[in-house]
Amino acid sequence: MNIKNSILFLLILTGTSAFATEAIVRRAYTTKARSAIESSNYKMKSVYLNNRYDEEMAEPAIKELTRRIAVEPENDSLYVLLSDVLIKSKQYEPSLENYVYLYNLKKNNNLQNDTYSLIKKLFSSYRRILHKDGGLCLNMAVMALITGENEAIDYAIAGAERSNNVALTKKTLELVFDSNQDPIKAMEVCEKILSRNPNDVEVRKIKAIYHIMKNEQKEAIDEYTKVLELASDDDESRFGLYRLLSSSKRIDDKEMLKRLYGVKNSYEFEQAYVSLTELLMKNSEFADAKIYAAKLMKKYDQNPNGYILMSEIYKREGKIKEAYDTLSLARDKADDNTDAAKYNVMLAKLSDEPVKEANNLIASELYEQALEVLESANPESLYVILTQARTNYLMGNKQKTFDYLNKAMSLYKDNSDVYCAFGYIYLQEKDTETARRYANDSLKLDKNNKTAHDLLDLINKTESNKYTVQILDAMEAQNYTEAMRLVNEAMAIDKKSADLYYYKSLIFIAQNNYAASTATLYKCLELNRNYKDAYFYLGAAFDNLGETQNALNNYKRFLDMTKDDILGSNERIDYAKARIEKLEN
Repeated sequence: MNIKNSILFLLILTGTSAFATEAIVRRAYTTKARSAIESSNYKMKSVYLNNRYDEEMAEPAIKELTRRIAVEPENDSLYVLLSDVLIKSKQYEPSLENYVYLYNLKKNNNLQNDTYSLIKKLFSSYRRILHKDGGLCLNMAVMALITGENEAIDYAIAGAERSNNVALTKKTLELVFDSNQDPIKAMEVCEKILSRNPNDVEVRKIKAIYHIMKNEQKEAIDEYTKVLELASDDDESRFGLYRLLSSSKRIDDKEMLKRLYGVKNSYEFEQAYVSLTELLMKNSEFADAKIYAAKLMKKYDQNPNGYILMSEIYKREGKIKEAYDTLSLARDKADDNTDAAKYNVMLAKLSDEPVKEANNLIASELYEQALEVLESANPESLYVILTQARTNYLMGNKQKTFDYLNKAMSLYKDNSDVYCAFGYIYLQEKDTETARRYANDSLKLDKNNKTAHDLLDLINKTESNKYTVQILDAMEAQNYTEAMRLVNEAMAIDKKSADLYYYKSLIFIAQNNYAASTATLYKCLELNRNYKDAYFYLGAAFDNLGETQNALNNYKRFLDMTKDDILGSNERIDYAKARIEKLEN
C-alpha cells in the first residue's frame, strides 16, 4: 500500500533510533483522565478494582471502555479494566486478546507502572478464588506472564484441562510455551497435561508442532496419528500428517492413504482418494489436489468423482473452459438419465454457453450484441436472465434491470444466486443496507454460497472505505488519537481489511508503540500475506525493539517481494538494504 506511506517513512529517516523522533511521543495521561475512569457513570472503580460485580453494568461498561480505548488507545489501564469486566462476564476470548497485547508491551518494556500494578492486583484477587473455570485459568496464565509470577505454566495446564474453548486453550498454551522459549520444557508440559488427560487433542497437536520444530518427524507422525484416532474428523491434523508422510519417498500412495484414512478395501481406497483431494482443496493446495484428482480419473475412470473434483479445481483456479470440459466428461459417464440431468444443471451453472458468449461481448462493452445473444438463448436459464439484468444495468436501463431481476425471483425464488444479483445491484446503487439484506437472505438459502460471502465482504469494505480518506488525513496531520478512533470504527464494520490493520500499525509506530504495531502487522499479513510494505514496517518495528533476527528476516522478506518492482528502488527498499548491512556487520 503506497498511499501516503511517505508520512510514516519520514519518521524513520529523521528518528534518533531506527524510527521516530523524540518530538513524536506518546501522550501522557493526566490525573483528570485517570479520575474520569474511576468516576464513570458505570461505577468502574467498584466494578473493576474491587471484587463486586453487577451483571447489569457489564454491557454498558464494555461499550464505554471500548469507546474510550478508541479515543485513547495508548492508555494501557483501559485494556486491563476492559479485560476484567470481560472475565467477570465469562467472555474469555476477547479478554485474552487484551492481555496478550499487554504482555507484548511488558515484554518490550513499554507497559506503564500503574497498569502493571493493576494487573498484579487483579491477578492476586483471582488467585484467591477457586479456579474451577478453565477460561479464567487461561486468562490468569497470561496475567502471570505479565506480572512475572511462576504459576503461568500451572494455570495454563489447569485451563487446558478444564476449558471447553479449543481456540482459547491453544492460543494460551502456545503463548506460554513461546514465552518459555524452551522446547524441551514445553514438551514436558505437554506430557504433564497428557498424563492427566491423554485425550486432549489440542495439546497433542501442539506437541506435534514442537516435534516438527525439533526435526523429529517420526514422533510428529505418531502424535497426529493419535489425534486422528481420538478425533477422526480433525482435518488440521490430517493435513499435517499428509505433509509429513508425503515428504517421505519411502511411503507409497497405498500406505499413505491407510495411515490417513485407515482404508482396508478397494472401495475405501477410492473414497480415500476423494477425501484427500477435498482436504487439499480445502487448504488451497491445488497442485497436490490435481495430482490426486488425476489419479482418481485414471484408477477409477468409470466413476465421475475424479472428474467432478478436477472440474472444481479448475473452477477455483479461474479456468472455466477446462472446468466445463472436465465436467462434461463426468456427465458422459453418468449411469442414467437422472444423473445426466444433474450434470447438465451443474454445467449450466458453470458455463451456460450463451452467457459465456455474452460475457465476452460485455467485457468489450458490446452491450447490444450481448443482449441479442441472450435473447436467442433456448432454453432461457436463470443465468441468462441474470446476465440480461446485468447488461441492462451497465447500459443505464435500471427499470429493465429490475424487470429481469424480478422475473428471475418469480421463477427461481429458492435460488440463492438470485438474491446475490439483487444485492450487487443495490451495492452499485450505494444502498449498502438493502444489499446486506439480500446477501443475508442468500446465505439463508445456501450458507456456503461463496458469491454471497464475497458480496458481504465487499459491502463491509465499501462501508469501511468511507473512513480511509479521513484516516489518512488525520495521520498526515499527526492527529493519531483521531486516526485511531476512525480505524477502530472502520474495523467494527470490516474485520477482514488488511488495509485497516496496516493503518493501525502505522499509527502505533508513529506513537513509538512498536510492540503493539507488530501484533497488528501480523494480523494484516494473516489477511493478506502478500502485503509487501507490512513486512518492511514489521522489520522496522522489530529493529526498534532490538530483536535483530526478526528485523533482518522481515527486511529480507520485503526486499525479496520487491525485487521485481519496475522502479527497482525507492526509499523503503534503500532503507531496508542499509539496515540489513548495518545489522549484519
